[in-house]
Amino acid sequence: MTATLAQSQAILKVRYPDGRLPKAVYRTFKYTSTVKKREDFRGKSRVVALQNENPQGSSADFQMALGSMQQGVYNAFDVTRVEHFGIARIKGQALRAAEGDEGALVDLWKNETDGISMTETQNLEIYAFGNGSGTKGQFAVGQTFTTTSVTLRNTTDILKFALNERVQVVSDATLSPTLRTGGPGRITAIDRKTGTITLAPAWNSIFTDPALAANDYLVRAGDFASAGAASVIMGIQGWIVGGTTPGTLFTLNRNSDPVRLAGQVHDCTGTSIEESIIDASSEVAEQGAPQPEDAWIHPRTLAKFKKALGGKVEYERASIKSLTAGVSFKAIIIEGDDGDIKLMTSPFVSLTDIP
Repeated sequence: MTATLAQSQAILKVRYPDGRLPKAVYRTFKYTSTVKKREDFRGKSRVVALQNENPQGSSADFQMALGSMQQGVYNAFDVTRVEHFGIARIKGQALRAAEGDEGALVDLWKNETDGISMTETQNLEIYAFGNGSGTKGQFAVGQTFTTTSVTLRNTTDILKFALNERVQVVSDATLSPTLRTGGPGRITAIDRKTGTITLAPAWNSIFTDPALAANDYLVRAGDFASAGAASVIMGIQGWIVGGTTPGTLFTLNRNSDPVRLAGQVHDCTGTSIEESIIDASSEVAEQGAPQPEDAWIHPRTLAKFKKALGGKVEYERASIKSLTAGVSFKAIIIEGDDGDIKLMTSPFVSLTDIP
């Protein structure tokens, strides 16, 4: 007879009696630690209502104002839930042999359970900066697949992958990609300097799809989007897309008011990091939106920012508290259009190019 969760409650070890992860996990993943969270999601979906325009019954002429009456514009995102599972399993004999300090150098059970918590929180941090597609890295231009190793287009994306992780390949970073046939394949080696991922045997022996090509994308096995629906959380790049036709997200067509319903994308080409943040802040103010409070950049971008400053300016730093008691981070303060903007880093911020 197969054991069930209900029948095993008496022997289950309660890892986190307060329902929270260890502080070390939150210290590692800054965005996940500091972003506001709701824990009252009940039912199949949650309606998130907003008002993006005020009533318009206004005029210097009373009758004209009366005839112009129009209530405020109200919209709602019908946000659906997703699930993501982190599983660790240890045989009883291995558990007994590696428990505590006497039989092993590490407590295997504690390390495995803490480790899978770290894996899941890292996934959350990665996907929080994504667009819901689940993609974690793109193959380099001109990449071939006749060997066991491939290189990522952006070598910094290698941090999103792990040894022994199973991966699949999709055609693009959208919510309706083509899943390449074959696989999943398991990562057997990673070169974190060159952005190289190794599987065995050759890639085209595992992923047999003849359409497999350079510029395809890698996803953690099972995390790919399908038929317009995300399997992972909808990240920043899905909510804030800019442009004039951002399209529909969670049943809401945002084309009627793209700036207020889908944010804006500011072109920073040819400007410094500081100027880009200040310009973006003023553009937000120009559109009538509240002052942004945080700016997230890649650590390499911050390094360029510091080198550009040299010894000319010393920027004020502030302590940013996590929502988890006892956890805080340091942020650089930049003066925005209507207040301070806290500049924070995460290695999981996607980069299209780093010189």
